[in-house]
Amino acid sequence: GRMEVIMGIGTFGSFTQARLALYASQIGLTVTGNNIANVNTSGYTRQRLDQKSLYNAGADRYYSTTGVKVGQGVLCHGLSQLRDPYLDIQYRSKTADVGAMDALLEGLSRIAGVLDETGKGGEITEGKEFGILAAEFRKVFDALNNLTAETGHNEYDIQVKAACKNLADMMRSYGRGLEEQYKSTVTMFEQNVSQVNTILTNIRNLNENIRQADISGDDALEMRDERNLLIDELSEYI
Repeated sequence: GRMEVIMGIGTFGSFTQARLALYASQIGLTVTGNNIANVNTSGYTRQRLDQKSLYNAGADRYYSTTGVKVGQGVLCHGLSQLRDPYLDIQYRSKTADVGAMDALLEGLSRIAGVLDETGKGGEITEGKEFGILAAEFRKVFDALNNLTAETGHNEYDIQVKAACKNLADMMRSYGRGLEEQYKSTVTMFEQNVSQVNTILTNIRNLNENIRQADISGDDALEMRDERNLLIDELSEYI
């Protein structure tokens, strides 16, 4: 009678399947363990083992119409990071906005600290307390009003001169304080520029190292994490 050869996997094929499966499981457990070990590592991105089916192309030596060509096991294709580029862009965009607002707030706080016009030591008019500078302006206005009504009296001339002198002295004092804050702010900006240049240099070096690793077949995921951290930090300044 007619005999058909049913395609099946041989002894060594079964051994190869089992060996590849065990190897993939071992690497998968290693990746999982690495993820757990780095759960508190700043900037670490969860990794995943990429697998693909092993399939040897070509016809079998013996062919059967009832046989089905299937793969011969699993291969570990590489590692990838579970990271969303869209979320990265959104995070860095918002970080840049926060950084700009923080810089603006710090500058305004420096000015407010010098001018001190938030109701400390001033006059109380209609239940509202004015700042020191506003109070000095008020004194000048009052002295001028008195002088208008009492023109020619020396004592009122002295009051106007004294009020104007106090106001001028205070303006000079405020001017010196603002100048100091200006110099301090410029120094801070220079330090920020230096920090930005350092970050950019480190990113450039990492790009070169990652490129060399890619050529060698290494995904360099940890270096990519380090680069992402630097880009996040850079977004606070730019």
